[in-house]
Amino acid sequence: MKRIRAIFSILACVLVMCFGATAVFAEAVNLEDENLQVIMKNTAAALQQYSAESALQQYNDKEESMRDTGIAPCLKFWSENGETIGTLQDAFDFKSTRTGVTIECTVTLLYKNESGSETKVRMDGTIDNSDPESPMWEVLSMTTTEKDGVAVGEDSKGMGEKLADAGLNTLMGMGTVFIILILISGIIALLKFVPMLVNKVSGMWRKKAEDEIEDTEIPQPMAELPAGELADDLELVAVITAAIAASQETSADGLVVRSIRRKSNKWKRA
Repeated sequence: MKRIRAIFSILACVLVMCFGATAVFAEAVNLEDENLQVIMKNTAAALQQYSAESALQQYNDKEESMRDTGIAPCLKFWSENGETIGTLQDAFDFKSTRTGVTIECTVTLLYKNESGSETKVRMDGTIDNSDPESPMWEVLSMTTTEKDGVAVGEDSKGMGEKLADAGLNTLMGMGTVFIILILISGIIALLKFVPMLVNKVSGMWRKKAEDEIEDTEIPQPMAELPAGELADDLELVAVITAAIAASQETSADGLVVRSIRRKSNKWKRA
């Protein structure tokens, strides 16, 4: 009887161990999307226990080679944005991609602060399931994607701010046009002084040319010979006439002495 009881006890222990091992194994490898989304949401919720200063301190305390692993990217994001985005409200739009033993996950987190401003943050993470008994969870990044319904990187100004900017741009454009028109009007008004300036410059050159002409020496006309010199010339003519008549043995009455006019040689110069 004791042997039978011992056998049943051993069988019961074996069954318990098998079922227990099966449950643990199933829990280790059964990483469904719902469970993964809960893990990511709990990771984001755990950040709210940190202040911006303490999150930054935790991040700086890690070795430089470890600042991109584990939850270090979460700490850095929270130190920069935790005081403005508010508290976690929900986690949705979960997506996962499974490649071998690696699971890449993405989820959108919704935060809301005291003023009612809502912020959407994207969390990217990965799970290494190479060891089914202890999968390794790591956050790759946390990035703000939307604020108050406006995607980050797009124009987040309200309608009033846009209208104010448009009005300011219009005023600046009109002011620029008026300034250009004033400058053009001034230039046109100055054009009437151009003829006066031209006449003044022309007068200066004309006066200078006249002064140069006045400074040029004008040749004086040849002075007339005195009457005494003319009488001497007549006597010289009479002497020449008598000499010619004597040499030809003729009468001097038929000889006429005329003056010789020198022919101009201007044509040679031309």
